[in-house]
Amino acid sequence: MNHMVQKKSKPPRGRPSEYNLDEVVGRATAVFWAHGSDATSVSALERATHLNRSTIYTALGGKEGLFDRCLRAYVDAAESGLLAPALTGTSGIDDLVALVERVGAMLDSSENPPGCFAIRSLVRGEGDVHARHYRDALRSAITASLQRAVESDGLDPALGSSRAALVEAALLGMLAVGRSPGHDPQTLAGGLVAQVQAWRSPSPTGSAR
Repeated sequence: MNHMVQKKSKPPRGRPSEYNLDEVVGRATAVFWAHGSDATSVSALERATHLNRSTIYTALGGKEGLFDRCLRAYVDAAESGLLAPALTGTSGIDDLVALVERVGAMLDSSENPPGCFAIRSLVRGEGDVHARHYRDALRSAITASLQRAVESDGLDPALGSSRAALVEAALLGMLAVGRSPGHDPQTLAGGLVAQVQAWRSPSPTGSAR
């Protein structure tokens, strides 16, 4: 994302005359992530971003425009970083295991609020377009990995859809609650990794484990 610099001839006292858009989006994202758009006030965004109310409204589209910008940036970054290796990888089970481990590591970081910004927004009924795009991208990454696992790991193709649905549901649950009280991300990720690794060879009965 390119840096945007806004200049004002008469900035309010105590406020900067310039701002870095990436930094503003990062600070606002932390607030929206923790509290949701509905529960976030413009005053809270002023404090977090160090911008005045006028700039938030005129340059960033108000609270709604800033929230949309934050969620879009978050989803774009997740697609290119978190999900891309599973979508375009060359392995099957290994790529899926790596995805689960990346999710666990992301959720375990104390630098961010609990859970995933996009999925928590979806649960709150906010930012549907971008949050649903994130969910669909996650589904595509899981499906692509399992399709490759048919060739590389002997996965029964008849079980691909049910296993993809299981992994998706587990990851969505992790993304919704990870690092909330009673939900340790590494424990959740470890359980899912063990399940996925057990799929490397078909079970004797050919049924899902």
